[in-house]
Amino acid sequence: MKTMIACICTEKLARERLLARQHRIEFEMLASQINPHFLFNTLETIRMKALINHDRECARIANLLSKSMRHVLEVGHASVPLSSELEYIRIYLEIQALRYDGKIEGDITVSEDVDAGKYPILPLLLQPVVENSVVHGLEEKDGKGCVRISIFRDGDRLFIEISDDGIGMDAEELHALQVKISNSANPQARAGI
Repeated sequence: MKTMIACICTEKLARERLLARQHRIEFEMLASQINPHFLFNTLETIRMKALINHDRECARIANLLSKSMRHVLEVGHASVPLSSELEYIRIYLEIQALRYDGKIEGDITVSEDVDAGKYPILPLLLQPVVENSVVHGLEEKDGKGCVRISIFRDGDRLFIEISDDGIGMDAEELHALQVKISNSANPQARAGI
């Protein structure tokens, strides 16, 4: 009888712990949803205050930032349509254009034979490359600069080409970068063999 009571108590205790853990997980999930909602509501408040004060540029930046953050929060680890990623890049480039007062512009060209909605891509794959063009190519350039993104097919392959008309690098820097890339791709070179 004592063993049976002990088993019932142990089972009841385990059930209560499981229920408490479930409640804690539900609370954490709710809290993680509140933070983005708080952020989006705050950005919307900033946008509305800017509009009331006739600061359309500030309102536009708050709106773009909200869209950008929504994209980042909504994508997981699964692939997304290329069209969605290109929209995110358009938003990113528009934010940069506003940040640099029109000095930086973007040009995204998708070939007519490419349906960007049908090509899956890893989320946030293009943004670091575009950011690299802005930071290392255009930021120090005198005058305006442009990041160009061209999407085209060649046979059964899809190409995404990202380029800029920025300051570039001299031959010595290019050679050093090529050696570094070659060494990182060659395990024997990394080992000093």
